[in-house]
Amino acid sequence: MATHIQLHRSCEGGATPDVSTMFEGEPAVNLTDRKLWVRGCTSDLITFVDGQTASLGSLYSNGSLFASDVTKLGFSAGANIALSTSTVGNEKRVTISSSDRASTIAGSNTEVQFNASDGFSADSGFVYNETANRLGVDTTSPRSTIEAGGVVMGMGFSGATGVFGTNVGIGLGKGVSTRESLDVVGTVLATGVSASTGVTAGTTRIESSSWDAPNGLNIYSSGTILSRIRSSAIDFNSSKTDTDFVVRGDVKDNVFYVNAGTDKVGINTNAPRESLEVQGTVMASGGISGATATFGGDVTLQGAGDVSLKIFADSDNVGESDNPLIHLRQDGTGVQGFIGLVGINDQFFTGSLANATYIEAAGAAAVQFSSNNLDNLTIRENRRVGIKTNSPRGTLEVVGNIMATGFSGATGNFASGVTSSGMWMQDSELSRPRIRDYSEQHFDNGVKNGVTFDFQNGNVQTVIGTGSGATSNINMINLINPPPTGSVGSLTAIVVNGGAMDQKNFNSDIQWVGGTGPTLTSTGHDILSFMTTNAGVTYYGFVGGLNFS
Repeated sequence: MATHIQLHRSCEGGATPDVSTMFEGEPAVNLTDRKLWVRGCTSDLITFVDGQTASLGSLYSNGSLFASDVTKLGFSAGANIALSTSTVGNEKRVTISSSDRASTIAGSNTEVQFNASDGFSADSGFVYNETANRLGVDTTSPRSTIEAGGVVMGMGFSGATGVFGTNVGIGLGKGVSTRESLDVVGTVLATGVSASTGVTAGTTRIESSSWDAPNGLNIYSSGTILSRIRSSAIDFNSSKTDTDFVVRGDVKDNVFYVNAGTDKVGINTNAPRESLEVQGTVMASGGISGATATFGGDVTLQGAGDVSLKIFADSDNVGESDNPLIHLRQDGTGVQGFIGLVGINDQFFTGSLANATYIEAAGAAAVQFSSNNLDNLTIRENRRVGIKTNSPRGTLEVVGNIMATGFSGATGNFASGVTSSGMWMQDSELSRPRIRDYSEQHFDNGVKNGVTFDFQNGNVQTVIGTGSGATSNINMINLINPPPTGSVGSLTAIVVNGGAMDQKNFNSDIQWVGGTGPTLTSTGHDILSFMTTNAGVTYYGFVGGLNFS
């Protein structure tokens, strides 16, 4: 009976042989891990099979496999893939073929790959699909005869027909959508395109003999025409697909921006709020013309010769309500002003005259004219006019001298309509007037618990006294705003029920005969007079009478 050679063996997963119990060249096996070892000549353990499953007709090597003088190496895994070598002239050739168009080891239909793994992989550096007759570099799914997943660099391309890319393209001389990135029907002449970078090195010319028949030069995206160039016009957003047009500068991103969605144009902005919005200064040396224009900053009209701002209205002379206007506004709508021509009477304000040039401050605002940075003329909202003052106290107040050849009213003098609000000649001299009939201004101070008489309110003033039952710190009578030194100021006061005021004392600047002021009556009329010659440093007090009924 033959003797069985029993190897060192184990069915325990992970177990390794004890090399000290083995002789040189003696094998050992782990059936569970599918590993085979042999003891070497130097008591080392050499691994021959490392956990791989061998099948019929297969050869596995975890290291290098070398064979010389092989003219053909065939593989069969339900299909036949052959690797063969040949010599043609001085050329050595290697051919990889799939004989029956079945699946390869990677499970793909009749494909041969070179990659870094042992299966069909996305990192395939080179793929040939025999069924589709396509070749791919850095892609496992070539969509054209040749497709590269990266940049293609070449010294040139030559052939009768060439198609590059997918769905973004330029079409020359075509009436239908472009098929690929560059789809040319006709002749392409390029005299200055760098093959390595695609950057124009000299002169690049795209030429077509039929720019206008039918559609010129078209630029597409996803089958839609973005732009069309013809000999007569350059048409952007030809298909009206809400594609914006942008021109960028060296610094600013939106030097010129067309927002196709809003049909608005921006200069230095990508969000124009009007048909044209400019962020920056606009200089128009030739003029600005149009129905409506809105500017957010300064507008400069400049020219070497005469420059004018022209506003024409009612050019057809039909409808007298058509008027040229300049509308000024700030603080929202709170403050407004207008400059323009009136069409018909009372059109813009009560009293406006047809065909008059008008200036209006809408609402409670003033109109002013100035020169040399001074307020020369002010028209206040209460219809008072001030010259050299912005707070006129009468219908007309002039700070300074008035020279006139005469003053005329309804009767040849100062009419009542002129003097009803007073004629102001503040602290000015009226030399040698001849006054036939005159009256003094009377001012009613109302009901007071103590009163301050203001000379500027008039020379005859009235006050009705009252009391609150409490003691206050005010004087019963005070005087303010007398004429300047060198002028005499006098004021007559009619005090009604003055004794009812809580305070009984007078201003200490008032000097009375005997040094003490009068005691005012509680239910009568008392008449007092005051005079000063030194601008109110000292007042003289006179009692005209007490307790008039």
